[in-house]
Amino acid sequence: MNKKNIGVNFDLRFSEIKDINSSFALVKVAICYAGANRNRSKISREVIEAAIPSLFYCPLVGRYDPETDNFGSHDIRVIKDKDGNMEIVSATVPFGVVYGGTQPYWETVTEADGTQREYLYCEVILWKSQYGYKCLASKDKWAQSMEIGVDSYIIDSENYCVIEKMEFEALCILGDAEPCFESASVQMNSGEAVSSYRQQFAMMIQEMKESEELKAMKFTFDNLKTEGGKDNLILTDEIRDSVLAEFELALEQLTFEITEDMDEAAFRVAIEEMKPAQSPVAVYESTYKQKREALENALDSVYVRNGDGEVIGATHYWVQDFDSSYAYVERYIWSADDSHEDNGRFKYSMSEADGVLTATIEGEFELMILQWLTVEENERLQQSRNAFEALSSEFEEYKKEYTVKDLDVEELRKFKKERLDADHKAVIDEVIEAFADIHENAEFIALTKDDKAYEFEKPEDLEKEFFAIRGKAVPVKFEKSNKKTSVKIPVRDDSEASKSRYGDLFERYGK
Repeated sequence: MNKKNIGVNFDLRFSEIKDINSSFALVKVAICYAGANRNRSKISREVIEAAIPSLFYCPLVGRYDPETDNFGSHDIRVIKDKDGNMEIVSATVPFGVVYGGTQPYWETVTEADGTQREYLYCEVILWKSQYGYKCLASKDKWAQSMEIGVDSYIIDSENYCVIEKMEFEALCILGDAEPCFESASVQMNSGEAVSSYRQQFAMMIQEMKESEELKAMKFTFDNLKTEGGKDNLILTDEIRDSVLAEFELALEQLTFEITEDMDEAAFRVAIEEMKPAQSPVAVYESTYKQKREALENALDSVYVRNGDGEVIGATHYWVQDFDSSYAYVERYIWSADDSHEDNGRFKYSMSEADGVLTATIEGEFELMILQWLTVEENERLQQSRNAFEALSSEFEEYKKEYTVKDLDVEELRKFKKERLDADHKAVIDEVIEAFADIHENAEFIALTKDDKAYEFEKPEDLEKEFFAIRGKAVPVKFEKSNKKTSVKIPVRDDSEASKSRYGDLFERYGK
């Protein structure tokens, strides 16, 4: 059976916190109890005791939320991987490790409801430098997910998962609230979240190595686990390249030898020690950690509350990377109805006062696309980009060789305008000359004053104006006649009228 990673929820009980030094404290912790638990699994005392060797140096992890002064608001998130499978991933940071010199023991604890249970106790070294330590140490009980790797289990008649063989992986602080996913497992996957966790874990271990008090306690580092028991601090090629990228160094620039037993913390120390030798002039530059912490402090979570003060929505930011101008972040937006995550960047500025860095976010969130590519896909993409750049370069050269210079174009445009203006002026002058008879007219003078006549685009429009002026200027004369007009009516002399009854009608036409 393949090992299955699950989280079993118990109350994490703190007692007798003792300071080791300014960086570390030792605390007794109740981890789990034997028997049936609330996520319907059963772990016997014998199975737990058989797994105790894997408990030593297990990390204690969590995510502190300064807005609520609590742990575990959104420390686990459900995402979909490239194959479409749902996966729970973590956004936690290390707060300590189980002390390798501890002697685990069982102690009976009476619960609030009167139930008595046997709890397994051990000692944990807490990292006081981690942001949120004061909140962690302020209470004696926290909800937690005990992360285990299950090698063998069966389902009994009561439908309980009976774990027969297991290993301890990590202890995850979940906060006061009942966890949303009782079987959630803290999975540290690849990506910037892992890089951030690993960097902080390496810093914690380095501080442990430099602690004289821990040396006196014979604290060793042989079995330290960085990611819930998955990996130790062995310097893999992937971790080596990630650290080199962080320090902006190439492998060939290293002035020391990478030995087989070198871990990540020692590798970081060696890089730090070689940096002054590379820079003859001592120039102070803020460390990567300081800049990152300043950006994380500047990107506070935003909460939306209803009239009763209850949180009904929130936006969280996680710094993925940054350069001299931008902070590249993952954004998680949650509401009662929906939630989603995306990626983008903020422009920022950095200031320093009394040795303390302060980041100031400038501008709005700019959405960006984060795309995972295989090596082959990336090569094809680079080939396409190179081909496009080559084509663009050829086109620019073509334009330089065959395109008319801007100065020549301007001269041609100027010549064209001057020629058209001259032709237009000649036509307008002809129109003005054609109406010489009204040159003295006041309206004509007003229309041609200050070259107003040349503002007419169409000569015929100007002609219409001139015709109107001419028409109004020509007088119309009416003469009154003194000659009297008489009407003449002809009168025929009928003194010798015909005596015939019908006149001379028959006499004329009857012949």
